[in-house]
Amino acid sequence: MADFSNALGIIRYQQEHYKEAIPYLHQAYREISSCTSPSFEYAFVQRQSVLNSIALCFEKSGQNDSAVAYYNKALAFIKSQKDIHPERQNFITTARGVVEGNLGGTYLRIGRFGLAEQHLKTNIMLNDRAGFAIEDAQTGKVKLAHLYLLQGRLPDAAVLLNQLQSDLESGRGKSSYNSEIWSRWYSLKSLYLEKKGDFRNAYFYFKRYDAHRDSLDAASKGFKDIDMDQLLREQVQQHKLGILEKEAEVKTVYVYALTIFLLMAISIATISWRNYRRSRQNIAKLTDLNAQLQQALTALENSQRENTRMLKVVAHDLRGPIGAISPIAEMMIQETGRSTDDLEMLSIIKQTGSNSLELVNNLMHLNSPTEQVSKKSQVDLSALIKQCADMLGPRARQKGQRIHLDLMPVKAVLNYEQFWRVISNLISNAIKFSPHASKISVFLHQDDSIKIVVKDQGIGIPSGIGNKIFDAFTDSRRKGTEGEESFGLGLSITKQIVEAHGGSISYISLPNAGTTFCIELPKTATDAG
Repeated sequence: MADFSNALGIIRYQQEHYKEAIPYLHQAYREISSCTSPSFEYAFVQRQSVLNSIALCFEKSGQNDSAVAYYNKALAFIKSQKDIHPERQNFITTARGVVEGNLGGTYLRIGRFGLAEQHLKTNIMLNDRAGFAIEDAQTGKVKLAHLYLLQGRLPDAAVLLNQLQSDLESGRGKSSYNSEIWSRWYSLKSLYLEKKGDFRNAYFYFKRYDAHRDSLDAASKGFKDIDMDQLLREQVQQHKLGILEKEAEVKTVYVYALTIFLLMAISIATISWRNYRRSRQNIAKLTDLNAQLQQALTALENSQRENTRMLKVVAHDLRGPIGAISPIAEMMIQETGRSTDDLEMLSIIKQTGSNSLELVNNLMHLNSPTEQVSKKSQVDLSALIKQCADMLGPRARQKGQRIHLDLMPVKAVLNYEQFWRVISNLISNAIKFSPHASKISVFLHQDDSIKIVVKDQGIGIPSGIGNKIFDAFTDSRRKGTEGEESFGLGLSITKQIVEAHGGSISYISLPNAGTTFCIELPKTATDAG
């Protein structure tokens, strides 16, 4: 719309209907100002051009103050854009030169000769060179020559008139304005010769001016007589047709977009339906696989229970014969008259029997805590720990070790036999893995929970083993400080028992500095039920 309004304003201007042109140009400026296009054409060219055209209309219609205001507004805008469009400096400079010349002409019209000369010289300096608007600089020279003649500065006027004649005759800066410049040159040449007193030649150039002016008026007469109202109505009709065509194009685009959308929706629905059917088939397959896995898991659990039952049966049947080995070997050792070799062999048999009995006992308790956890009663934990320490005291004294007890009176509801095994396993391990003449400490305390701590000064647990020590038949098992065997079942059973009672077991260890095991039971274990 800005182009249309600007075109109507320029036509009115060219028809010399200056006051009628101003509203169209104002409308064009408002439309350009509201345009967000970043293009140089809209951001600079049209905006400064419309401001200059408005000023020209005010000047031609005799409203010189308004003309000066709009020329200055155009100059301020042009100068503000210099750094924004560094790549278009030549065009910006040319535009400034044009406005400087027009402003100088207005100052000349109102008799402010000093400002007029300043702006006209700026116009000539900026545009009177190759690559710029030479024809506009020639118009500036015409105005400046007129100023010099009004001031009586005939030599200065003669220089400009000679420059203009040379440019016009050589075709320098030739454009559609050349005829107008020639006409004004004839007029100024006549005035110059008149001031010089050469009236004959002055009359000659005046006649040339008059004839040239008549030919220019005749050429523009047809354009000035155009019925702009009819032309405007035709333009409006064309504009309406253009809008209808654009609306038709938009509707066509909407139809295409809707068609594409519907095709995409149908495609998505088809794909979704296929995926849904495939998903149902996959779910059915997964359901079948899950049922098969559940059957396999149930079979494995049954097999595990059967294997455990068989293992316990075998361990139970072996317990009696194996349990008799150590006492018999001890009785034979006590007999007098045995040779050293016999005594050594009997000691080995006794130790092997003890180790085998420990293994059988561990096998009998493997995986049994969850089955027996319901067989609980109120137990005096401090008495249970003291009993275990007293029973294992002889083994500790054989290695010169001391068992230190720090026990708070605590009663808890738990399985006595299982916790007797837990405490025995931990103290037994402390004895096994501690050096001669070391100290083993056992603590029992109660605050927010029940804590049982067994601390030794033994060989410690390597950091790389971690919680593998709680795995059954773990590869991390090691021999004691005096070669005692370890089967890797005690801590696994201990952990199962503790967790079956709702507790937890952890440890802290440093190699060759000792290990501390901590059992923590919930305080609710102290409540009878």
